[in-house]
Order: sequence, then structure tokens, then C-alpha cells
Amino acid sequence: MMIKIGLAMILESLLMLASLSSPLYGEIVWDNRGERLFGGSASSSERDTRVAESWTADDFSLDAGAFIDVINALLWVRPVEAEVKSADYMILDEDFNNVIGAQAVKPELERIWCCEFGGGGVFQVTLQVNIELPPGRYYCAVRLVGTGPGCNCQFFKAGRDGGVLGETEGYFQSEYFGYPEWTPVSELFGYPDDFSFWLEGELDQPDCGAIRKVRARTDCERQKVTGRVKTTLPEGTQLGLTLDGGRPQPITIDHRGRGKTKWTDATGGEVCVGGCEDKCATAPDCG
Repeated sequence: MMIKIGLAMILESLLMLASLSSPLYGEIVWDNRGERLFGGSASSSERDTRVAESWTADDFSLDAGAFIDVINALLWVRPVEAEVKSADYMILDEDFNNVIGAQAVKPELERIWCCEFGGGGVFQVTLQVNIELPPGRYYCAVRLVGTGPGCNCQFFKAGRDGGVLGETEGYFQSEYFGYPEWTPVSELFGYPDDFSFWLEGELDQPDCGAIRKVRARTDCERQKVTGRVKTTLPEGTQLGLTLDGGRPQPITIDHRGRGKTKWTDATGGEVCVGGCEDKCATAPDCG
């Protein structure tokens, strides 16, 4: 039920047109489409079809807090006459714990490729949501829902041919297929692959003028870097700190206007406040 596809060369030029479309509701806060939008592997992401249940997810990072009002994903539907009843989505933290999600959401569906190789084509699935997230790293999972158990339909994620955006490849989870834990798609198909999705909304713009000082310190003995900020921001304000442009570490400003975070297995680098390019400090490298 999970298949390997060799359509990338045929579909790439068509789907590149979709990648150039303007966001419908807000700015794009994360784009996981890349240059090649379809090809490689297609792992199941569906419910109430020939498959009882399955999920495919991929990661995204937010340097600052964000309000997300639209989740878009590319999903391959087959056969041509397949009917989509609804859609489910989940946002998970970096340890695959559920942060927020919903079932039986009414999707907007736009077929952007049709209809050879026994398939019903590739659909852009658009879900209107209302999600507020602090800075950090997450996973986004989207699946389509059929008309009932055993229905003559299947839904697969559209990926890229061996490409990886974000920090990880796509992940798969399904009791039905014998993968109860989240599993890298490379363990299913033999090579890493992404899930094509993108998020629309609005990123919080931190008050960079209220950030008075950024400090960074390296503990070479413990291989640890500590980043600190001193601000005039109100208590409870959330910021994201990055080390050498990596994943943002969320911090919450305390009653004194300060916040800090740590990176382990680190021996130096540049600590910056997400969204404030000139608010950085260098943690000395261990010689």
C-alpha cells in the first residue's frame, strides 16, 4: 500500500507552477516544498480507506512565535473516482508529542495534476486552522479521510525525490502497517524523503529595540553553550534563540526582563535572537 514513484520528471514542471502561487491568507511562515515537489516515495497518510489509519509528518522550525491560519499539503489520491470525506491534522513537538490537532476538518481541494498511472492525481489540500505556536521545532502531519473502512480509495503524501528540508526527513506512523512508533521514511523506502507542505500565517516580530544585550558563554569541559538576553520586554514574552542558525530554542522573559537557554554537545558558535539579525553574541570556540 506504500509505493515508490518514478514520476518526478513528468510532474516537476507542472508542480513548480503551484510552488510559485501566492499565499491565500497570509505570509508563508514555513515552506517545505523545495525545488522538486513530487517524486521519490509516497507513504500512506489516510483514514477510513482501504487502510484503517496512517500518518505522514515532517518537521518545521519557528525562529519567533507564529499564528498559523492555513496548512497546505500535497497529497496523491487514487483512483480517479476516489472521494474525500474530510481531513485530519496534527502539530507535534520535536519529540512527537501532540501539541494541537483536529479531525474531520473540511478541506479545500484543488487537483493540480491528473490522472495517469492508475491515480486520481495530486491535490493541493488547504485547511483553515487557528493555531498559535511559540518559537521552536515541530512536526506537521496531514491526512485525508475516505468515505468508510474498505472504500475503494487511497491517499499518499507527495514528497520530493530524496530531498530533505528542515532538520529531518519525513516520518511515518501506522499501527495498521506495523509501525506504531514514528519512523523515518528512509526505513520504509531505503532513502530519505520529505513531505511537501507549507504553512501560512503571521510571524511575531520581536521588539528588537527592547533587547539590550545578548551574551554567550562556552563551557568547554561540559561541552555546553549558554545564551542569555537582557531586555526591557514584559514578563512572559517569548523569544527564540539560535546557535549558528540552527533550531530555535524558546525562552520566556522573566520579571527582570531576562531569559536564557542552553545547548548541549556544543563547543562555541554565534547566538542570535530570532527575527533580530543584529542581536547576536559569539560563544568562543574551544581550542
